Amino acid sequence: MYDVGIIGAGPAGIAAAIYAHRYGLKVGLFDKNFGGSIANAPKIGNYPGFVSISGVDLVARFREQIDALKIEYFPVKVKNITKKDDTFEISAGKTHYQAKTIILALGMKRRKLKVPGEKKFGKKGIAYCVTCDAPLFAGKTVIVVGGGNAGVAGAVALSNIAKKVYLIEMQPRLLADQARIDDLAKTKTEIILGNSITEIRGKNFVESIALAKPYQGQKELKINGVFVEIGSEPRRQLAKKLGLQTDEKDFIKIDAAGKTNLAGIFAAGDITTGSNYFWQSTTAIAEGAIVANSCFKYLKGG
Repeated sequence: MYDVGIIGAGPAGIAAAIYAHRYGLKVGLFDKNFGGSIANAPKIGNYPGFVSISGVDLVARFREQIDALKIEYFPVKVKNITKKDDTFEISAGKTHYQAKTIILALGMKRRKLKVPGEKKFGKKGIAYCVTCDAPLFAGKTVIVVGGGNAGVAGAVALSNIAKKVYLIEMQPRLLADQARIDDLAKTKTEIILGNSITEIRGKNFVESIALAKPYQGQKELKINGVFVEIGSEPRRQLAKKLGLQTDEKDFIKIDAAGKTNLAGIFAAGDITTGSNYFWQSTTAIAEGAIVANSCFKYLKGG
């Protein structure tokens, strides 16, 4: 029996586990992918204590601390959570775990383009993680979709690997922070603004993309790969099953203490309405610390 079962091992879940452990609570941390989406960041320049660090290296630091504290981590996907009397049952595959309280730190998942060819060429030229898949496109021509921070950072990273990089954004300007745009300006990335992809084409692998508007007189670009960086949406399945209150975009509603509408269930990080929808590792960590404190108070009857 765990005092708290934490579902999600991104920054919010990891912070919650560390703080709960410091309160003397028995913690079970559940997530198939340790580190969450931050592990995919090629370069992080706004995390206190590091002028610059990769997502992979930062997650390695997280894991080192979790292991040093001997917090129980289970690399599994949680399929269901059910209330059993005064406790909760966490179902992961054929194994069931019990916890007195639950913290949902589920984070978000990548949005898809939802255009013809995307599903057909999954893992055949379409990628959703520059850090993971960039080496597969060495010496090739690729296009990055999305002019926000993730897309611009991805284009910068790919510029050192691919033969040619296009960056396409629907809006008439890039939406990334100026520091990232400055980095992009140092590369030979070709930027296409006010345009979008309408179809991904090829035989066995990606060979070209169709554009909504002509670019330099062409409505089709010959490329070898498409990197999709158009944001994320909340991992809503468990919240829906539990009957948690969510907003119109399916983010879990929480109060200042991280409480949901169901007693004993708390939430933290990008999945919540907290922190003004400012999806940063630092705000996720803050929420994780807060809900650990709230769980402690709840268990002690406070």
